[in-house]
Amino acid sequence: MKIVVGLADSGIAPELEHRLLEAQRFEVRDGKVVQMHALPDTLGHGTALSKIINQYCPEAYFVLAQVIDSRGVCSLPQLRASIPWLESRSQIINLSLGLSRQDSQLELICQKARESGRVLIASSPAIGNPVYPASFDTVYAVTGDINCHPGHFNKPIIQRKVNAQANLSGCCFRSKEDQEKGKGGSSFATAHFSGWVAKAMSQGINEKQWRALLPKQKSAHPLNLLNALELLGSDK
Repeated sequence: MKIVVGLADSGIAPELEHRLLEAQRFEVRDGKVVQMHALPDTLGHGTALSKIINQYCPEAYFVLAQVIDSRGVCSLPQLRASIPWLESRSQIINLSLGLSRQDSQLELICQKARESGRVLIASSPAIGNPVYPASFDTVYAVTGDINCHPGHFNKPIIQRKVNAQANLSGCCFRSKEDQEKGKGGSSFATAHFSGWVAKAMSQGINEKQWRALLPKQKSAHPLNLLNALELLGSDK
């Protein structure tokens, strides 16, 4: 199964350009979002995230919606325009970003992507106010857990969703090694989770199956889902 991960970010690693199917820059000009040729990643954020995803699933392809500029800024209009574009080109949409404003139009866009079968994964900070799109019920919210090693997942203590009965609940993941290298936080945790989901899908493991592996409650011993995924795949 051909797996395509959509990135709404600052760019992609140059060494992964052979895995890049399409890239567009979304820029606001005169109050309107226009699509242009993507530029090299001067921020390095998307570069690092694409490498993480590739480590989990080297066979995955990418499409890039360049929405984060060299200052690390992404606007609501850019995000509104980029998600439908990614929806039509990928199965997984990695959104390692967050906006403080809740927007009904963005929520509908995420809902439509979800209804079309896309898996939306967005970053959510461990503390502070809710951010979007991670707080929407149709999006997997990922934050960091300092107790997690690479490949380990845990359940967050705080439910960040607007609706407590949300269909999709959040989960925690972070690499201590990445944190030591200045690559910690929810953005990088999101890429780890997206890479894991991509690997599951590449093995023919459907969403219901891999969701069943996710921890149901906070634990002092985070579950190694890479091992669990390997065991599940061997039973197929």
